[in-house]
Amino acid sequence: GGNDVPPAVEMALKFLSGGPYPSRGTVRCAQKYAWVPPTAAAAAGGSAPPEPVEYAVTVLGVTPSADLERDTELALAVARGRKRGGTACLREGLTSRALSLYQAGAEVC
Repeated sequence: GGNDVPPAVEMALKFLSGGPYPSRGTVRCAQKYAWVPPTAAAAAGGSAPPEPVEYAVTVLGVTPSADLERDTELALAVARGRKRGGTACLREGLTSRALSLYQAGAEVC
């Protein structure tokens, strides 16, 4: 939750996070659920349908949020992960998503 991952991946995590770990799956979704900019054809007004996006997801484990309050190193690792996600979004031109992830990282600490 909290816009940490694209909506399609979040849905996959809900289904894969029951264990045993590691759990693996593939997510195929429309671009609007993947945080990717529209295809060049669609952006230029073309009629080509947007291509689907595919993610390979591996869940290594699930960390209860209460652990983040007690474990400083874990909280810092989560904050760093959100910063990396924000930087990746910024590179793709997804400025509002990047800012959201940066803010979420700051709130963990």
